[in-house]
Amino acid sequence: MATAEKELAVQALQQAGLLRPISPELMRRYVRLSPQEREVVRQELAKLRFEPPLSQQIIQDRGEK
Repeated sequence: MATAEKELAVQALQQAGLLRPISPELMRRYVRLSPQEREVVRQELAKLRFEPPLSQQIIQDRGEK
């Protein structure tokens, strides 16, 4: 996926309310972390699962079954 396509996808998700920009405070906190701490945070975030999954939410929003 080209950079422009990625930006359009992110923009579409933000407009749909499915994605929010990172807050300045969160960014400040993240940059202070060591590489090891960042990896721990990344692993914890990777464990998160949402119900229903995003794909299912999109299908429901479209009214498809």
